[in-house]
Amino acid sequence: MSLCVRGEGTRGRVPNPNDFDQMTLKWMVRLAGGIIIWSAPGMQRRAELAALVSGSSNRRALTIETTPEVAPQWRAFAEQWKRPGVVTSELGPLADNVGA
Repeated sequence: MSLCVRGEGTRGRVPNPNDFDQMTLKWMVRLAGGIIIWSAPGMQRRAELAALVSGSSNRRALTIETTPEVAPQWRAFAEQWKRPGVVTSELGPLADNVGA
């Protein structure tokens, strides 16, 4: 099972975690066995994302699609509400590495 939040806007302001129903968003983060914040434009790192999602520790992967500008807000939200031991990875131009 995988979950996905589309936090990227097509026009105007890009949504941040406060723009979503908080109860539902917290539930998704708490349920996740692995969290991937994908702020990479296009599909350049699709293989990396697929490997993370298909990993045995990420059977309930939550993918948050956003932009580099809002990715830090999404990461902070995920870090606050995830279960202990759940890894948050970021794929995007601002990420230092995968699996951080």
